[in-house]
This record gives sequence, structure tokens and C-alpha cells, in this order.
Amino acid sequence: MWGLCGLAGGVLNPILGAVLFERLPRHAVGRGTAVIGAPARAAAPLGAPVAGAAAGLLGAAPVLLACAAVYLAAVLAPLVGRAAEGLDARGPRTGRSPDGAGAGPG
Repeated sequence: MWGLCGLAGGVLNPILGAVLFERLPRHAVGRGTAVIGAPARAAAPLGAPVAGAAAGLLGAAPVLLACAAVYLAAVLAPLVGRAAEGLDARGPRTGRSPDGAGAGPG
């Protein structure tokens, strides 16, 4: 199970990094990546012990179902909000869309 999570993170994290570097203005890249990365890295060591304790108290099936529900909500969140709005367009660095149209320099 942990191996699958590691593989999924290995595929997903470079994509997230590319989107961050593309969407954030140059002067805010350091702060933006820190604001996103610091809480994730701080909370990561707590995940396994909390999940283990919950599985010990409640059983594996309810904990796995709860984790699956949280993951599903996180994946589907952009469909109901504005989080994914504009991901098909270039970020503020160029002001251009992927098809080359736009008013940015270039």
C-alpha cells in the first residue's frame, strides 16, 4: 500500500510543481511553494501513526473507507469550485495561452 502511494506521489508531485512554477509570478515562486509545501511536509509524519491508531481503534475497513472518501473529495474539489479555472491557459509569466494566442510578450 505504501509503495503504491509512493508511486502515485512520484507521478503527481512533478506535475504539481510544474503547475506552480507556471502559474505563480516570478517574485512569488519561493513564497508560494513554501506556503504549499511546508504544511504538507509538517503533517506528513503524523499521517502513518494517526492512521495506525485509528485502524487499531476502529478497524482497517472504516479507516480505509474514510481515507478513500477524503482522497475522492480532494480529487473532485476542482470540479465544484474555481480551483482549476484557467489551468489550460499559460500563467502570469507569459500571458499567453498554449495555442500561442494572447497579449503577452513573445
